[in-house]
Amino acid sequence: MGIICSNTLSTPSSSMKSTTPSAGSGGGNYIHVIASGGAAAPKDITIHEASDDIQNTNYPPIYESHFSKLLIPHTLLQERTAQIASHIHNTYDHNEALLIICVLKGSSPFFHLLLQELSGLCHPYMIDFIKVKSYEGLNSSGTVQVGTAGGGGLPKSIQGRHVLIIEDIIDTGLTLSALIPKIKEEKPKSVKVCSMLVKRLGEKEETTDKLDHVLGTNESSGGCAGIDWNLIGFSIPDIFVVGCGLDFNEMYRDLMDLYILGPIGIEGGGYGEDV
Repeated sequence: MGIICSNTLSTPSSSMKSTTPSAGSGGGNYIHVIASGGAAAPKDITIHEASDDIQNTNYPPIYESHFSKLLIPHTLLQERTAQIASHIHNTYDHNEALLIICVLKGSSPFFHLLLQELSGLCHPYMIDFIKVKSYEGLNSSGTVQVGTAGGGGLPKSIQGRHVLIIEDIIDTGLTLSALIPKIKEEKPKSVKVCSMLVKRLGEKEETTDKLDHVLGTNESSGGCAGIDWNLIGFSIPDIFVVGCGLDFNEMYRDLMDLYILGPIGIEGGGYGEDV
């Protein structure tokens, strides 16, 4: 007989007050760590505080000189992921498996970090995978291709369940605006999005309006999903970031930390000077 987990976390609630990132003194050039309820106060980091000490981080030798700055170290990502997992555990019913869908490929490392934290909290969940592509090189392609890892339709397990979509980064919102309506057609109980990063394409109000429209918290979007800022890891400026699943032409997904891609990485097409 297995050991039944128990904990002292608060009882789940159907609605929790969420917070939105503040503009701060750094304007568009800051990283905002959005803390969940009961966690440490939100921390603003200006882009100038991103570390230049890249030599003391771990990455394959073939990536030498490819990055300009270390943006978010893995330890900080782990800390924030634990906060998000606690919020999920306190929000969703413990007597019903939450369906967690990973958007491949970039979300996979963050997805697995989150699952480890939820398993540690003994929160029940099911998993599935969806393949979505909207990027070519440095830019969004303007079109979205949606399919499952097995090549079929969307998972049948969506119907009648609470669904949590795991993203690596929300940029233009194009991917989610194509994906969420398809998931809604399968009649889930609810749909929410949890993302490691959100990219600001303007001031705070513009970013919030964009997410409200894409995720369905305003009337014009049809109410297909809800934005919960406690499920967003970090808000970053409009810069190109790689690592922890985020790639440039399929390179750099293997990095544990998040870096700002430098000129050598960009000019080499993601493969450095030798290509």
